[in-house]
Amino acid sequence: MYTNSYLLVPVCNEGNGTGHLRRMIGLYKDLKKNSSAAIFIPETQIPVIHKSLLDDGVVQNDMYLSALPEKKLWDFIVVDYRSSPDDLIYNIAEKGFLIGIDEGGHNRKHFNYLIDIIPSVGSFIKPNIFSTGLMALPERREYSSSVLFKKILISFGGEDPAGLTNILIEFITKNNYFTESELTVAGNIEATKYSQSVKKLNNQNNLKDLLKNFDLIFTSFSLTAFESLASGVPFILLNPSSYHKKLSKICGFFEIGVKIPNRKKLDKFISTGQDYKILQKKFIPKRYTKLKDLLLSISKTESICPVCHHSCKSLDIVHRFKTRNFYTCPECRITFQVSFLSDRDSYKKEYFFEDYQKQYGRTYLEDFKNIQKYSNERLKIINRINSGFIADRMKLLDIGCAYGPFLVESSMFGYVPSGVEIIPEAAEYVRSEFGFNVFTGFFEDAVFDMPFDVVTMWYVIEHFLNPGEVLTRVNRLLKTGGIFAFSTPSSSGISVRKKKEDFFNNSPMDHITIWNPLISPLVLKRYGFKIKKIRITGHHPERFPGYSGEKSGAGYKILNLLSKLFNLGDTFEVYAVKVKEIDD
Repeated sequence: MYTNSYLLVPVCNEGNGTGHLRRMIGLYKDLKKNSSAAIFIPETQIPVIHKSLLDDGVVQNDMYLSALPEKKLWDFIVVDYRSSPDDLIYNIAEKGFLIGIDEGGHNRKHFNYLIDIIPSVGSFIKPNIFSTGLMALPERREYSSSVLFKKILISFGGEDPAGLTNILIEFITKNNYFTESELTVAGNIEATKYSQSVKKLNNQNNLKDLLKNFDLIFTSFSLTAFESLASGVPFILLNPSSYHKKLSKICGFFEIGVKIPNRKKLDKFISTGQDYKILQKKFIPKRYTKLKDLLLSISKTESICPVCHHSCKSLDIVHRFKTRNFYTCPECRITFQVSFLSDRDSYKKEYFFEDYQKQYGRTYLEDFKNIQKYSNERLKIINRINSGFIADRMKLLDIGCAYGPFLVESSMFGYVPSGVEIIPEAAEYVRSEFGFNVFTGFFEDAVFDMPFDVVTMWYVIEHFLNPGEVLTRVNRLLKTGGIFAFSTPSSSGISVRKKKEDFFNNSPMDHITIWNPLISPLVLKRYGFKIKKIRITGHHPERFPGYSGEKSGAGYKILNLLSKLFNLGDTFEVYAVKVKEIDD
């Protein structure tokens, strides 16, 4: 039984060659082994498909659809178009999760997932992944230090719309670089003028495996250039457009012009050559990853804001990484991540010991007294806000109570504390050591003797998959006038300002939402709360750009002062009061 369905959409219209279609045909064959797949070739483009693909049986009738069923949906739609037109995106955007391959047009922003296999010009939107290792490349071979150019291959693709094959043959034979008998042509061989002495490759389906048989390859910036690089065969580029020339220069590939070969450049190459070993090391990995395997590893996701449930389009993607996207909701302004992994990192017992020790130099239990100290400061703020009440015998719920330092401290303030903790060992520790009531499991499943006077979450709210539902439940657990307090990492601290991309890349996989002090009042107002105090915490002068000193001295103290003055802490605390009940 098929697990996922894939619609593959290559560009087939005239002037784009056959490389895009060939790539999708190869992907179709790979995916069909364990998935449902089809290639979409519009009726208007079918007559344009290069005749050799039909004659060779590469394109078969059962592979493709010439029209899209109105109600049919696919799990994934893979577009290989270079620059997708507006009407294409409009027709397929709602039919599946959009994946773009080497997408360079203005519609790049509309793709849920972007794969760049070759470098792009002016890549204004970063891809989720860039890897030349996703090409179906031949076996990587080392370059020979001395090569005599006797067997020359000319390959400008299955279409060669610019007629580069004839231009190049005439140029190199007329100027006595090579004789016709030394030349072999692949690609649009029917249009080749030199038909007697020039050899032709009739079946080009395995061209990449034949490249190693040649001494020199003429091509344009294309898959063939990278295949040549992997094969250890020197290559020279004659490009059909200035766009291809820019790509050649970005990669450092040797090129001899656009449409018209430059004799001086070719003479320079023949006399000095090029260090292909450096290029090979840069662009050709020793191990390849199949494009099929990458696609199969991606889980389909919905870009729905977990706080306000607004449906966010890919236009709102602010950061892309291999395994996830970060969105900023246009409605409530929260930033949240959408993961493409089927399994996220889970919260385990080891966090309190091995993981905690790596980060802080001691285990959670060894740090118990220090956490209690922070708890004391937080409870003092709660009591100041709660000045009209007497803390004695008031009910307090700490969600994510861990091993109980906040519960212990709150009991000293006169509260009747209880907790929620998903790690069984931690929950049992609190019950046996301190005698507090702790529910073991997820907050959403817990049953309480409500209402509460205070509900707290210390570095917990960012972990919830459904924070909107969690905030709704907190509202219902609290008395009107009760206090909700939480702490969380900040997306406006020094770490973000130092390098935003690193901050998001290093954000833990289980941090679903990323908050900041400015959007918190708007979010909490939706759920019946009014913020009374925001406290900026997590000041780290050592994270300021350029600082390399010790955590002492005048420089450190000055930066610490600036961090507090300009609210540059990497975490913050929110203290809010329930002002109204909210509806379902």
